[in-house]
Amino acid sequence: MTTVTSIRQMVNPAVQVLRDFEWMDLAGVDGVTAEVEYGLISGHMMSVMAGGPGMHSTPDRPPFTAYEVGFSGDTPRFWRRYTDDVGIIYAHVPRLLISHLVVRSGGIRYSERRTFYREAKKAR
Repeated sequence: MTTVTSIRQMVNPAVQVLRDFEWMDLAGVDGVTAEVEYGLISGHMMSVMAGGPGMHSTPDRPPFTAYEVGFSGDTPRFWRRYTDDVGIIYAHVPRLLISHLVVRSGGIRYSERRTFYREAKKAR
């Protein structure tokens, strides 16, 4: 299921991100991955995922405290970085760092929420 939200009025970006964290806590259960994709005013794209089996981070139960993040630009050096066939994923990123990046990027132009089921990769 995918829901697209266009941010037309000036919404405090930190408030919108908190609403999205709450939604992920509700939707990312029973093996389902909850994802919110942001189009930031800076022009960057960011995808935040929680729940499901986890790919590069340990699956957890809501409320989630850390997330997997895909970002189209440069992130802080201390974010834990993984590279796979999809691209670069940053794992174990806390809520505060995600909120800070959104605010520093000028806010949210649009957001899209979706849920999906993904299987865990087998260890080699």
